[in-house]
Amino acid sequence: MCTIKTGHGNINARWKVVQHTCLVVCIILFTCLILSTAWSEAAPTWETAPTGTTDAKNGSVFNRELLADGDFEHGGQAVPGAGISPGWYDLSFWADLKVSYDLDGASPHGGKVAQKITVRNLKSGCVFFVNQQRIKVIPHGLYRISLWMRGDVENDAPVEIFLRKEPAPYTDYCGDFVTVTDKWKRYTFDLTPLVTDDQALFVIKLNGNSTLYVDDVSCKLISMMPRKISITPPGKPIPASFFNMHIHHFGDLKWPFVPFYGWRLWDTSTSWASLEWKQGQWDFTRLDMLVNRALEHHVEPYLVLGQTPAWAATNPSAESPYSPGLSSPPKDMDNWRNYIRTVATHYKAKIPCYEIWNEPNWGGFYSGTPAKLVELEKEAATILKQVDPAIKVISPGICYTQSYSGRMFLYNYLKAGGGRNADAIGVHLYTGDVGVFTIGEMLKIKQMLVKYNLKSKPIWNTETGIGSPPQSDGDLILMRRASGEIACEHIINWACGFERYYYYAWDNGDLGLVEGGSGGPGVPIKPVGYAYARIREWLLGSVMNSLKADTTGTWTCQLTRPNGHRALIVWNLDQETGFSLKGKNLKQAKDLYGKTEDLRGRKSVKVDYFPRLLE
Repeated sequence: MCTIKTGHGNINARWKVVQHTCLVVCIILFTCLILSTAWSEAAPTWETAPTGTTDAKNGSVFNRELLADGDFEHGGQAVPGAGISPGWYDLSFWADLKVSYDLDGASPHGGKVAQKITVRNLKSGCVFFVNQQRIKVIPHGLYRISLWMRGDVENDAPVEIFLRKEPAPYTDYCGDFVTVTDKWKRYTFDLTPLVTDDQALFVIKLNGNSTLYVDDVSCKLISMMPRKISITPPGKPIPASFFNMHIHHFGDLKWPFVPFYGWRLWDTSTSWASLEWKQGQWDFTRLDMLVNRALEHHVEPYLVLGQTPAWAATNPSAESPYSPGLSSPPKDMDNWRNYIRTVATHYKAKIPCYEIWNEPNWGGFYSGTPAKLVELEKEAATILKQVDPAIKVISPGICYTQSYSGRMFLYNYLKAGGGRNADAIGVHLYTGDVGVFTIGEMLKIKQMLVKYNLKSKPIWNTETGIGSPPQSDGDLILMRRASGEIACEHIINWACGFERYYYYAWDNGDLGLVEGGSGGPGVPIKPVGYAYARIREWLLGSVMNSLKADTTGTWTCQLTRPNGHRALIVWNLDQETGFSLKGKNLKQAKDLYGKTEDLRGRKSVKVDYFPRLLE
């Protein structure tokens, strides 16, 4: 038996990326995610490329085993009781726990032994069980991971499996998690990274005191390019409430020219700490101004709750990107109740939507446990409904990036009872890859809601954005691509079943739709701002009949416009290609900047990353 006593440390760096570079559209194969037909939208259908062939560009042979000693047999030389398998190693020196390894010969799944991992006295950190073989990660490659596990894990803490960058900041490229039982069971995952790395780690992560048995672990690259995708969107007109915004700057702010339904008040100095900076001392001056401004423009205010003032915090020095203590849960629940009741009463019939907390899984916004967050949600929802039963309660806006950490937090939150007191489930999908991430994560979110009997809850994308360069850079290609991605994301979000989409933000520098992160008079609108207005014009009131991608990567969104006419929106983020007009009776094409092209007598139209409306 090999026993390792670890110390303290931290190698987990959490960081937030909004990637807006050129990305090939590639769809993850989710064969394990067939959902209940109770959902109004049909699950997407997928076809993948053939396997067992050689990819000429990457020189990789599909279906080749990428791990060392995945069966723990060490070429037939494994000896029961010998400790950790020679093909693997422990990377938990930084954690405060005790972990031991044993090659167990009593009841392996296959062969002579299975790897036994025992974790005890876990005070902080986790166990990383890592394969010795480095893996070549190829962007948009479809990696199939399979392993057998059984065991006993404290509190059913999930076991995580992922591919990770080895040097800091230790980025998790892609991964998933499961809960194990005391019976041998095979777990299979299909993962698609979006980066290149010749030295990625394959990691099995244990998050609680446990006795875990692992056997017959496999990781293979099985294909590169899925062939087709087909989604059946919600069969109703796209409402004005789908289009929503964040705005930061005020004073001499010129109100946005593009209409939007709701305004999510975040990064607006309107948190609990701003409103009640000292116990019992309330200042509603700023929030009053913002709410009144919204109502003057017939826009729905949406307030994000939380960010505890230091005087009320359990830990006044808790890390926060704004001020120490803001991420801490309140020490006294009565202070939280009083805060909720005071705000809800002051803005009765003015603020109809309240979100419990912003990004509790990310970067210092929240330092408590999922269970504590569930308690905060329950108390807040009870009081909000007492003040005004019409108020909509939105669950904490859990942040998703290319990592699976958002999904992991949502799982723990729902498992603890989260979402039951909410009217809608809020997530922040900062995708990094238009289509791939959104579609895959939406399916998994729905799967979790089904698991916890919450499938009737609508899902809102309450914060997301696409980066774009300043016009002074003169990078028209990158600006056009960002404009195209904003349009594509709105289309895909609606097709996947999101009821609301809150863009971040009108005046937010790189993510902003106006120049320089300021919305004052005379500040120019970026081309992405006009693209936002155009996609809203195309979609509002239309019924989206279908969304499909073909073998060339060309996406086709079929609409019935409010006037009853049929139209198509087409794009291809991978390449410039031709789109056949044969038999379609289309007369003109419009782009996101308002340019019109006559299609009469044409056999085809150019399609690229800049979506066009064909009518």
